[in-house]
Amino acid sequence: MNSIKVAVVGTGFMGWVHIEALRRLGIGIAGVLGSSPEKTKAFALKTGIAKAYVSYEEVLADSNAVSVHLGVGQYSDAPKQPKQPKQQRSQ
Repeated sequence: MNSIKVAVVGTGFMGWVHIEALRRLGIGIAGVLGSSPEKTKAFALKTGIAKAYVSYEEVLADSNAVSVHLGVGQYSDAPKQPKQPKQQRSQ
């Protein structure tokens, strides 16, 4: 494994996908961050990742991580906002 390490944000399906891909490329995982400290710790234990971050500030401050992979849901996965009715033009 080379000396490059990255942080991964996301402990769901895409987090797994990113970690698997990085490991296949020989890239180390500096740590992981999930939506809660409990999920993060459980995911880190399950995947053999030593560092479980508690905040995005901690991720960004980690000098061991040269990159951050965002393995989180897409914007389209977010709850939809109701559309506002269009204003009618006055003629």
